[in-house]
Amino acid sequence: MAGSGKAGQLDAVVHGIARALSLLDREAYRGILKSAGLLTRDARAKQRRMIGTGGKSRRKKQSPKR
Repeated sequence: MAGSGKAGQLDAVVHGIARALSLLDREAYRGILKSAGLLTRDARAKQRRMIGTGGKSRRKKQSPKR
């Protein structure tokens, strides 16, 4: 597995195992895995850099003090 950090890779492995278990025996595992939130992917992604923000995506440029 490549890319992202250790936590992201761990989440991907957990999600893959949960999907495999739900395909293996739908009635036995699906309810448990769904209630634990393991069948839904975390869709959050890194926000792109915006133009004119002074570097990062949500950071604002410092306004002049005087």
